[in-house]
Parts: sequence; C-alpha cells; structure tokens
Amino acid sequence: MATDDKRLRDDLRRELEWDPSVEAAHIGIAADNGVVTLTGYVASYPEKFAAEEAARRVRGVHGIAQEIVVRLPEEAKASDEELAARVVRALDWDPLLPRDRISVAVEHGVVRLEGVVGRAFERNEAELDIRKIRGVNGVVNRILVEPESGVPSAESIRRALERSNELDARDVTVDVSGNDVILGGHVRRWHEREAAERIAWCAGRVRRVDNAIAVAAKQ
Repeated sequence: MATDDKRLRDDLRRELEWDPSVEAAHIGIAADNGVVTLTGYVASYPEKFAAEEAARRVRGVHGIAQEIVVRLPEEAKASDEELAARVVRALDWDPLLPRDRISVAVEHGVVRLEGVVGRAFERNEAELDIRKIRGVNGVVNRILVEPESGVPSAESIRRALERSNELDARDVTVDVSGNDVILGGHVRRWHEREAAERIAWCAGRVRRVDNAIAVAAKQ
C-alpha cells in the first residue's frame, strides 16, 4: 500500500504542475490508502479550488482532505466593507438567483451566505459566483434549501444517472426518503462519485443528498 500511496503522490504532484492555474511549489501532498491531504498555501481562493479539482482528476484518489490556506497578496486584499459590496453586486447580476432571499456578511475576508432558497442549484450558484471575486479569503455557505411541495422521483434520478457520460451508474443505487436522496453502491473513480451527487441535486424537490457511494475498482 505504501507503494500505491507514493505513486498517488507522484501522480498528483505531476497533475498540479501540469495545471497552469495552480502554483504547485507551495502545495504539500500526503496520501494514505487513496485519501490525499493537500496542505500549504496559495494566493487566491480560486487557486485553492483548482488544486482540489486537480486532485479529483487523478486516478486512485478516493477522498480529499483540503487544508490549503489562502494567503492573499497585499494588492488583492480589500476591506470587509468593500468585499461585501463586491459580493452583493455579483449576486445581484446573476439572473438565476432569488436575490432577496440571500443575505451576505463578511469578516476578515471570509464571506458568509445565509438565507433560504427553493433549489439546491441556487445555493451552489451563489457560492460559485463568489469564489472568483478578488479579495475573497473563504466562503461559508449556510443557505438552506427548502424544496417545493412533493418528493423527488428515485426513478427519474436513476434515469439521469444512466444517461450521463460522466459515470458508469450500473452499480449505483438510488433511494428517496421524503425530500432526501440516498446514493449507494460503488463506482471506480472519484469524479464519478462527485458526478452522481451533482446529478441527484439537479432533481426537483431535493433538500439533501446523502452520498454513500464507495470508490473501489471492480474485481
């Protein structure tokens, strides 16, 4: 297993060095039974997530512990008041968001989102809008999802998984309990697990997705 972990670290190091949006020299990598831990520091919040996305692309990664710190250069820093204004403008410009249902607070460069929306994609869309704003040091997304009446359809989620070219869904199970979706079974790649969860969130009337899909090579 130690040999596999060394190969995984080497592959991830090469992937980080390959990605032009990441300064790999400042990022540390540890691996233990397929779970990688990213440490060190980067100069922006988007770079932190680019490093995490690079890890998701590497074969053999079963889990990621994200411990990278954002160290903004002086010219990128902004006061909390200025940053809050930037965030509000970004959310106001997004036609996909119910702007009057989302509130913003900023402390030491960390943006906190609160409120209630009807669809999970709105919650995620708000965070994506903020990640690329210059001066953001972190995001705490506390937006709640309160779906419309009714329950999601397990069968429609199953069909969406089966028609996706992002994963092999033959060994993925779908159960629904109220407005909660429970995914089980197994896939071969970490990115397939993430794709299954993303697809499940797209279904209407979903409040929560419990992703219990295991990542394991088929025997």
